[in-house]
Amino acid sequence: MDERDQFVVRPAEATDLPELKTIDGWNEKLQRRMFGNVNMGHLVENAVLALSAMDKTGRIAGFCALLHGPTTQLDKTPEDAQKALKWAKAESLALKHDPGSTLWLRVIASDGHCDLSLLRRAFAAQPGIKTILAIGPEGFGELPAIRSHFTEMSISNEHGVSVYECRRQKVLPTLRVRRAAVEDHDDLVPVLKRAQARKAALSSLPESSDPDEQFALARLIRAQDTTNVVLVAENEEGRLVGLMALTSAINVRALQRSFELEVYDNLQDPPEEEEAVPENFEEDDLPEEVEAEAEE
Repeated sequence: MDERDQFVVRPAEATDLPELKTIDGWNEKLQRRMFGNVNMGHLVENAVLALSAMDKTGRIAGFCALLHGPTTQLDKTPEDAQKALKWAKAESLALKHDPGSTLWLRVIASDGHCDLSLLRRAFAAQPGIKTILAIGPEGFGELPAIRSHFTEMSISNEHGVSVYECRRQKVLPTLRVRRAAVEDHDDLVPVLKRAQARKAALSSLPESSDPDEQFALARLIRAQDTTNVVLVAENEEGRLVGLMALTSAINVRALQRSFELEVYDNLQDPPEEEEAVPENFEEDDLPEEVEAEAEE
């Protein structure tokens, strides 16, 4: 089963905190040695991104937090720790990581199964981020999340730390999006069925395709025109991994009857505002050429 079918990743909340230390495989001593003394509550409120992963029972299975720069309480004197962090920053620039498209991992804790879901969600939530970096002491690379998804890029024997990177392309590959063809039908059916099994939003075929009849998806694709389009996404291997049906033929009145759309101007273009006329307006105030036009 795809890991994405097992976990729901969302922004972390303060109510998650009591559960974090009950994560399967949580080792407080190891976490402190690898990440220092982490104030989870502070991270939930102040991190650039703090995420919790929940399994199907609603139990917290993982947590991660990302910051703009490296900041970890290494097992060193404050002075030596600052030197190590300064080295890490310089090394990230030497590796040509743009600070504007880079985040740093402050902590990741999981049951060993939801790491990929957490990292995918992090990249999806931050479209401009290309790389997640991490700094850690000896043994850091043996953490399951680091070993599976990060690569050690630089090591400093002087400071006793290494810099690791996780590139977007590794966990959230770029997809090619194109218009669907009827020949895609057989490859798209499993994609659609998996989405429907997860009860994903908007995974039901439209009524216009007779969804209860065989080859409904093929009919939907064949019916494409100037107002109806079906798009598919394929990965680097050319395998289809997603589809989206779009239409501009909208029954606005039906939507207005079914939903509260006042905040969206009832999906209508706002009326053109007439130019206000001053209360003390006199025709004598008109320029001569305008007066002449009015007389004609």
